Amino acid sequence: MVERIENKNVRRVFNLLILKFPIKYLIIYIIILFSSCASIKAPAGGPIDSTPPVLLFNEIIPKKNFNLKEKQSIKLFFNERINPNTTLGAIYIEPEIDISINVSNNFITIKPKEKWPNQFRVFISRTITDYFNNQLQAPIDLLFSRLDTIYNNKISGQLFNIDTTKIYEVALLDDNLSVISKTQSNSYGKYTFSGLQNYDFSAILAIENQISDNIFTDIRNKKYGISMKNIALDDNFIFISDPIYRPEINSVNLINSKYGQVGLTNNTYFEIIFNNPYLMELAKKSNNYLYFNHDFNDSLFIDMMFKNHLETYSINKHILLSDTVIDTLSPSISSKYLSEDSLFIEFSEPVLITPSAANFYYLKSDTVKSNIFYQYINPKLIYLDNSYNSDIIYVDCTSISDLENNFLCDSLLSINNIFEEDTDDIIHGQINGSILYSGDKSLIVQAKNLETEKNIYQRVNNNIFNFKRLIQGYYQITVYEDINPISEVYFSGTLEPLKLAANFLVYHKDVYVRENWSNSITLEFK
Repeated sequence: MVERIENKNVRRVFNLLILKFPIKYLIIYIIILFSSCASIKAPAGGPIDSTPPVLLFNEIIPKKNFNLKEKQSIKLFFNERINPNTTLGAIYIEPEIDISINVSNNFITIKPKEKWPNQFRVFISRTITDYFNNQLQAPIDLLFSRLDTIYNNKISGQLFNIDTTKIYEVALLDDNLSVISKTQSNSYGKYTFSGLQNYDFSAILAIENQISDNIFTDIRNKKYGISMKNIALDDNFIFISDPIYRPEINSVNLINSKYGQVGLTNNTYFEIIFNNPYLMELAKKSNNYLYFNHDFNDSLFIDMMFKNHLETYSINKHILLSDTVIDTLSPSISSKYLSEDSLFIEFSEPVLITPSAANFYYLKSDTVKSNIFYQYINPKLIYLDNSYNSDIIYVDCTSISDLENNFLCDSLLSINNIFEEDTDDIIHGQINGSILYSGDKSLIVQAKNLETEKNIYQRVNNNIFNFKRLIQGYYQITVYEDINPISEVYFSGTLEPLKLAANFLVYHKDVYVRENWSNSITLEFK
């Protein structure tokens, strides 16, 4: 009866509108009315909502998580409305089955398209948000069963060196490195796998953002971490590190017919020298240099061994080059610096120095030239020995040229203020300490500036370390076993082949460095 009266009232209002307004205005009015009713937005006005949505566990339907019917719906209620656009791909079932998801205001309904497994896990990613884009603080992990029992073995751990603004997915890997189960860490880096039947796993892998279908590609393109020892029930610590990126050859840029640069996809480059016997041996012995005798009538095959921070691998590519490049630019001095009282001079490109007694010299008090001995470090870098005592060094430009005979300058060049003291205003402090360690590995301590994210490394000697010149700011101190065959960087593990990460310890709090202040800490490294 009530429904009939409401329908009559609606018709009466509609008839009055038709009589009072022209039909075109009435159509516009109806469109505006319906569009405003259909649009769901965050409520306007009031204080900004910055708190994440929370699942109301006491209101989950069904009340019991066992003895479910094979097609029973599961309803999850939150304390506020959920943005349905963020649920796409954010809800999945283990073991994987097809499900239908419906989001309405503050609750989510999940139903199998066929039927539920005997036991299953409902996982909801932290990427789900409310209408103010507040993400879940922790993932939602729920167990259900069609039987009257539920197995619930758990494995838990902690991620370190994380970006708290990012989400990290974590996976359990079997002997074949297949993903058996996935979860996410919470905003503090803690993670838990639940509903496990056994503990027979080979490793735990953590990936910044999302784990794809190819974990071998993931660790080369995303920040990642691998467990450092056999998996335990808890305290499975993982240190998040940079990807093991393998750059490839992107291009070869010729500066002239005898010198160029091989550009890589990580924005670094190798120097390359052609057909110059004088620099051949020097180039072959120098890091970051390649040498070729090449006639430019055929493609150049570049095949070189390359290192990232964890591994050595080969890069190869055929490249077609032309030797018609015209180079009329003179080389220049790109930098100069002192090290152990010797002056190092770096040129903008490889240079040839014509042997001469007066290539480099200084003037004694009686204006007599005193020659300075020099030596190549690599084709672009030389050093002058420390036997001179002068603030001015003179360079004979006519004896220094690039590989196309463009001279450094027309006559003479002076290098001034060689021993000028550094007058920067950088404030420095220290962090020193001792490490309680009974293992048999060498140790490295890493000091990470939390503002600049710059890392400084120091090998531990007799379980003692001392960072003497740290700029002011907060530092994260990490000690780890030195098992990296390539560099001092933390060994974060590999998948091809599987090698677990190095054992590590992160000091329990960040250390603040201030001017002329020494911080002493102790790390108990088990």
